[in-house]
Amino acid sequence: MNGVVFIVIALSLLQETWSICPAENNITTIDGYRYTRIDTLSPAGLANQECTQTFSGTLVMIKTDEVSEAVDQIIRGCEEYFWIGLECKQEIIRSVWYWIDDTVLQSGQSRWADGYGEVGSNRCARVVPSNQTWVDDDCEGTNYPYICETNTFAITSLPSSYYKLVDEDVDITFGLISVDGPADIKMYKEPDHTIVYSYDSVAAGQVTFTLKSLNANDNGTYVIIASRPEIEKSDSTDLFVHDPASIISEVPNEVSSPVTRGPRSIECKSNGIPTPTVRWTKDGDDVSQDSHMPGVNQNKLEGTAILNIENAVSSDDGTLICVAINQVGRDSKIQTDTRATRLRVFGSPTIIDAAVVGCADDALLLQLIWKANNQTLEINHSVEGTCYPESTQPCILATVQAASDSYIETNLNFTTKPSSVDIKITVCPDDCIVKLRDNLTLSVTPNPVTNVSVMEIKEEPTESYCEVRWNSTQNTHPEDIILFKVKETSTPASDRDSSNISPLSNTIILDTK
Repeated sequence: MNGVVFIVIALSLLQETWSICPAENNITTIDGYRYTRIDTLSPAGLANQECTQTFSGTLVMIKTDEVSEAVDQIIRGCEEYFWIGLECKQEIIRSVWYWIDDTVLQSGQSRWADGYGEVGSNRCARVVPSNQTWVDDDCEGTNYPYICETNTFAITSLPSSYYKLVDEDVDITFGLISVDGPADIKMYKEPDHTIVYSYDSVAAGQVTFTLKSLNANDNGTYVIIASRPEIEKSDSTDLFVHDPASIISEVPNEVSSPVTRGPRSIECKSNGIPTPTVRWTKDGDDVSQDSHMPGVNQNKLEGTAILNIENAVSSDDGTLICVAINQVGRDSKIQTDTRATRLRVFGSPTIIDAAVVGCADDALLLQLIWKANNQTLEINHSVEGTCYPESTQPCILATVQAASDSYIETNLNFTTKPSSVDIKITVCPDDCIVKLRDNLTLSVTPNPVTNVSVMEIKEEPTESYCEVRWNSTQNTHPEDIILFKVKETSTPASDRDSSNISPLSNTIILDTK
């Protein structure tokens, strides 16, 4: 029984170790990769575990001619085929050859020997020492020697990018692999290669650099370089410093159009990183950018939107909102800032009627009936009259505030008796807006009588009469006289209506008692 056990153990030892190859068992290349030949026989899965645990590496991945040449130096002359880090994996509809780092085998990397490399489950690749070709075999059912690949010197960003807000701090972390001793480290910012940090003799592990109180100038790519004698490695990370959109322009609470004073446009400018998109909206829709169409329009620039209000139309009346938007953070969270302005679009007044309601030898009383536009209530209106033919200068001038949107009566006193009056009503919120005006020309009837005289006075015990006569002007008939007064020392003595006038002559008898 003991003899049998001894024989089994001896055979097992023969399976675990292969004969020593004549070549060196490891080599380190100029780029810091070390390739180690392991002569112990193992299935492919266990071989990769041993590479990880013993050498902090993996089974070798022969992706380039340089790696193939390095492997050739340590297996040349060996008789057995060696496991490499290449395995066929079953996907949903097909099987694919993958390297141990989960990258797909490319056609330009393939070195299969004739008749090998067919896809199938649980198949792994081995390299042939004599010609560097590959054969496939059962990954777990067979034991073979293997080759480990170890990166002895590397620097890797952890993570590859950072997202921070203005005024925050950031810890930029890199992982350093330096198997053969410490390394010198420096970090600079592209594109000007400004050195941010520099340290000597840094041990392997995590290396952290802290940037405090970030601002827009800290945006960019940061490169870290690790160096040892005769070798240098580098990696980079991107820092994105974001700032939520913030409108910095002074947007007025209320504006009016047409414009009389002040700017004819409103600038809405926003800060932010990335540069915000800025636009003017009304009722949720973007204001038009077509400057050839009637109404308000906007110009969109980088980080700015300019609202032009000079040619507003009535439908533009209302609240317009400036919206600034950008996206910040790794998850591109939307940040919004807004400002609102009330746009009042003034309209023109309307003259309904005008008539002479009173006259004297040296004056004329005119009554004007008009209506203000409903957007100009509480706004001053200028009422101006130019008399003809006596003068081409304004003969009346008044300022009236439109207190309601109903009919407005305005009485105007003329100091002359013109033949016609050109009346204009203009909206004047501050300065007058010429385009917001209505006008009317009123013909004034000349004085209908001349040469008025008292022809006869009759005195009786109970009554006293006087006869008044006058000359009618052309085209004036007695029935046209609708109002007259008799004054004594400027005091009215009697008023009569037109029924007292004789229809046959320019004569009237007035009771003076």
